[in-house]
Amino acid sequence: MVEFSFIKEFDEGDVHLGALASGADPADAATERPGLTVIGAWAFEGALGVLAMANAAQEGATVGEVALRRHGPIPPRGQLHGHATLLGTWDLGPMALLRVHVGFSTPSGAPVAEATLGFYLHGRGGFGGERPPRSPRSPLPDRQPDRTLPVNILGDAAERYSLLGDRNPIHLHPDAAAAWPALTQGRPILHGLGGVALVERALANAEAAPIASLRCRLSRPIWPGDALTLETWRNGAARQLRLRRGEEDVWSDAGAEIGAD
Repeated sequence: MVEFSFIKEFDEGDVHLGALASGADPADAATERPGLTVIGAWAFEGALGVLAMANAAQEGATVGEVALRRHGPIPPRGQLHGHATLLGTWDLGPMALLRVHVGFSTPSGAPVAEATLGFYLHGRGGFGGERPPRSPRSPLPDRQPDRTLPVNILGDAAERYSLLGDRNPIHLHPDAAAAWPALTQGRPILHGLGGVALVERALANAEAAPIASLRCRLSRPIWPGDALTLETWRNGAARQLRLRRGEEDVWSDAGAEIGAD
């Protein structure tokens, strides 16, 4: 088993960067409270440690599956203990899938948040490995969505999200993106967790409440400047989600839970 433990120290500056990454107005970012956006970014840091220990090449790697959950409010400053574990490696043909779980706790051991990230390693499949186990999926309700929200991807969304530490050139540099035309269509794509950050903000603003959990599988890339639509179906505190660009789905198997601080 490949595991990686780390300590994450943070303060209001980190929370400020998380707010900017999720599309906050710079004038308002200083008053933000930490949520799933920073948890995703910190989990990404821990996951990179696992990928390095597993000798997994990060070139051409993107986050394609996300499941984030916080177990309570996160203070604006402090220290968290992180523990990342490689859940498995699977063969998807043209690419490999690596899933990493990252748990966060206080120094006394109380759980704070957790994340599971699925990394698509493009061009690394075809090694004869097993396919990933099928996970249960919930079909969308056979009715109109309860809410439809615009999610407009800022032109500088990738630059904003890179402030949280993910500086993969495929998201920032045209030459790097052009090296993976089947994935990027020749231009930089938004970080998978960057899209999650923008959806978290749009959903939290619409619900007037913080988001306790959010999950999705990225079906198609998102580009800076995209005009997306988020459809939501309500079931108590749970929400089923569909993120679309025109008539095509960008996310699949997506959902969230509305929480309270």
